[in-house]
Amino acid sequence: MVLYGPPGTGKTLIARTMANIMDAQIKVINGPEIFTKYVGDSEKNVREIFSEARSDYKRNGEKSRLHFIVFDEIDSIARRRGSDSTTSYDTVVNQLLTMIDGYSQMNNIFLIGTTNRIELVDPALLRPGRLEITLEINLPDKKGREEILEIHSEFLRRKGFLNSTVDLKQIALETKGLSGADLDGLINTAFSYAIERASGGYLQAIDEEKISLGQEDLKNAMAKARPKMAKHISDFLARCRYNGFVTCGGTNEKVLKKIGLLANRASTNKLIPIASCLLEGPSGTGKTAIAATVAFARASTYVNVISPQLMIGFSESSKCNHILKVLEEAHGSTSSLIIFDDIERLIEYKSTGNVAMTLSSFLTCLPPEGKNVFVIGTTSNQELLGSSGLLDAFTQKLNVPELEASCIEMILKNVLGSSALFQDEQYSVAANSISHVPIKKLYMDLGVARNDKLEFDSSSLDRCVDFLLEDDVNTLQDAPDCFGFAGKRKLVV
Repeated sequence: MVLYGPPGTGKTLIARTMANIMDAQIKVINGPEIFTKYVGDSEKNVREIFSEARSDYKRNGEKSRLHFIVFDEIDSIARRRGSDSTTSYDTVVNQLLTMIDGYSQMNNIFLIGTTNRIELVDPALLRPGRLEITLEINLPDKKGREEILEIHSEFLRRKGFLNSTVDLKQIALETKGLSGADLDGLINTAFSYAIERASGGYLQAIDEEKISLGQEDLKNAMAKARPKMAKHISDFLARCRYNGFVTCGGTNEKVLKKIGLLANRASTNKLIPIASCLLEGPSGTGKTAIAATVAFARASTYVNVISPQLMIGFSESSKCNHILKVLEEAHGSTSSLIIFDDIERLIEYKSTGNVAMTLSSFLTCLPPEGKNVFVIGTTSNQELLGSSGLLDAFTQKLNVPELEASCIEMILKNVLGSSALFQDEQYSVAANSISHVPIKKLYMDLGVARNDKLEFDSSSLDRCVDFLLEDDVNTLQDAPDCFGFAGKRKLVV
């Protein structure tokens, strides 16, 4: 059989436990142990895996002891033939298939393979008569997480290290998406905090009676537990909302609430396992920031971003392969959120092409039973997506417009409000003067206009508005005068 599922879910542990229950002799094989640089040695290593079981069967016949052979990360041993430019994988797979078929009459061998990527395993290995049974070992649910936490904290409880504030049920509720290995690491990290507090400093003797692990230690450890998204994805989304999400009212906030509602419904709707929403509007209106806010807020077990900024230098085929890899990972998680950022740049402004077809397939491919996927797309060129067929693939479409005057006034008060010289009427007049501007441009221009070293006077706001209304300003020779104080200085925007 083959056990597959996300990393850290206990696949190898299950195989070892099965061997212990059956009082079998277990042999765990790792992929790198088989491959060598000498021709024919890799195949020889495969044959030697079965030699002990074969010798035992020859000596004792039907009374021979059961031999458990576990191929850990079997995708590194039995990869799809033809997927590599060399033939090293192909010859090993051929030898493994020959050995399995040759020992089919022996009843003292039980083969188990474990993998995180079952799609990479050669299909011939999974046909009936070989490793035909496949079992998915998924991430634990709330009850499973609670039991895992109880098991890993049992030693601490027996020693009296857990104080009365510890509530493992609450921790299990807040650790959705973490594997058993992650929960083990969470307990160990929390215990290290308790030890550090009891020791009073480095290289100090530890008094066990002072060790007290509380709920606060577990909360702090949760912050360092394995995140739902990779660090480079988290950093990218954080940069997309550098100033956080600006709650300035208006349409933008309504769009955020609506897409958040759609995301929550998608995670609980069993009739529609995949849903999608397209955010369209002028460039710089905060579409990616809205998507990033939803990604940080939603309790997804897997978050990923497909963006042209993260795929610089990728060929068309490399882009398609990356998108398909993200699709496979999303289908392997219970709840997934995927962001397609700047779709028109992803497809390189082509209405047809392999990337557009791959994205369309992603949006229409149903995940396995019990899984759900929510996709957020952003674009500033809705017409291009319409001609490529991608527009119809999204189930919902929301417009993110430029800022209204009331929103601009709120932002002006927020950014320039530290000066008491400005009156509310001035903010209102300024907002009406620069209405219908993208929020990104407004913040970039205000970032130049607002400087802690500038000394504002009562007429500075008017000059700031004049500065913001400049469409094509790259270098201001007399920038200080724009802000109402004397002196000449060059300012690069």
